[in-house]
Amino acid sequence: MKIYYCQPDDYYHGGLINYAKTFDKSYPFQRCPAWSHKQSRTFVGLSPIDFEFDKFNIDNDLVEFVDSDDVGPKPVYQLKFPMFFFWTYDPDVWIEQNDHPITSVNNNFIAVGGWWNLSRWVRNTNTAIVPVDTESPIIIKENDPLFRISFYSKDLGDDIILEEVMEKDIPEDIMIKREEQFNIIENNPEDLPKKIFKCPFARIIY
Repeated sequence: MKIYYCQPDDYYHGGLINYAKTFDKSYPFQRCPAWSHKQSRTFVGLSPIDFEFDKFNIDNDLVEFVDSDDVGPKPVYQLKFPMFFFWTYDPDVWIEQNDHPITSVNNNFIAVGGWWNLSRWVRNTNTAIVPVDTESPIIIKENDPLFRISFYSKDLGDDIILEEVMEKDIPEDIMIKREEQFNIIENNPEDLPKKIFKCPFARIIY
């Protein structure tokens, strides 16, 4: 299974490393094949910068926050960094974006998760976060983990090859696909579920 990704040329570039590499090698569970097999398909998105904000001090160049993000028990902030654009030519590949457990302790936030069929829907990652303590600032240091990204195929034994390319080198067919999907988001958002989630069982679900 080969996954391609890029980051905007004119913006902060974050790291993307295998989850297993974030653990000390002395942990005995490193030798467990059940643990290592699962982590082999999971990667961690790292912050490219030091950054701090709270509800009274928001840098609009780095964080998106509108009135509709403040209707729940806690506000939801959208980080604009790092941004990864993923795609694949392999069939039936799913991508899952999830929180990283350490952020609730070290950074005062929990990332909002989600997943979609990457073979059908190419898109940028969006990192929405919810503060743990709304009265304390969110503090992020360079190379802090922000979220986890996992990839799943029909055969969970598939190896994952992750390849970064420059934004200018995104294939034309992928750019056309992305523009078509932007058009669906803008003009036919009701079509999103069957576009994002359609799978071999779609005839049963839809």
